Amino acid sequence: NVFDTTGTKTATTRQTEGFSRRGAPRLCARHGGSISRDSQVLVCHFHLHWTFSHDRTTRRMDKALEKLSLNDAVQYLAVDVECAATGKGHNDRAPCSIAAVDKRGRTVFFRTVKVDEEVLFSPMTKITGLTREEIAEGVPLDDALAELRANHLGERVVLVGQSIYHDVAWLGLEEGVDFKETVNIEESFKSWNRKYDDWNYFSLRHEAYGLLGIVMNQDSHDPAEDARVAMKLFTRFIKGGRDTSAASRKLREMRYKNKFPASTNKGSHVIDGVCGAAFNPKKCICGQPTKK
Repeated sequence: NVFDTTGTKTATTRQTEGFSRRGAPRLCARHGGSISRDSQVLVCHFHLHWTFSHDRTTRRMDKALEKLSLNDAVQYLAVDVECAATGKGHNDRAPCSIAAVDKRGRTVFFRTVKVDEEVLFSPMTKITGLTREEIAEGVPLDDALAELRANHLGERVVLVGQSIYHDVAWLGLEEGVDFKETVNIEESFKSWNRKYDDWNYFSLRHEAYGLLGIVMNQDSHDPAEDARVAMKLFTRFIKGGRDTSAASRKLREMRYKNKFPASTNKGSHVIDGVCGAAFNPKKCICGQPTKK
């Protein structure tokens, strides 16, 4: 790894592009660096205040170190939270399951979260896939968050997700402490609607089908699946500041031509008497403020 906490930068010979096991130590010694061996890997330490001669070889080393710094600067983590209802309003929610997926698409964290029976109005099984009994057997939210923070969060972590700001709020995460910044997937694929002079947004389900060919959420929502799809969309279309306008146009065309598969959760704007129309003012029955 490249680090800057002790006043030195480090690069292993297998990480410095174009250098052999013999060549790198010679270069290191030539510039006054020290050599150490760790797990059969030669390590060259350079003090930051040293000024290297700008010959071709040194520039290659500088570029390798810079590349390593950029690659190791952040870690990407897709997070998704499913919520049970604590009241009849679409904002009356409490986390009942949490999943986190790394940049390779591996589920690194999954917990069912307990919601106290006295505040649980509905498990929203049609959406969450969980029953009252399963939620009652979950771990306390504080315990789940402690584990998530200890093993996966931190100031170098970039959180990825569809409407990720909701997940951040539900978990009470703090920017600059629990994470570095967020990437909201839906913002990258939104499309301007000239007729209504406003943005059109697409659901994760539509983005998955239109851009990845994945049919998801056939029954209930699986937070691990949602997080995995969000990470796949991020790595394939968004990471590195890529232009997503073509993807956005494709989604817009598919919507106009009605090419998205029919939803299996029609009527989910009301479940067990609970309003689920947080993003649909026309179908809201609770009177709570709706969201874009």
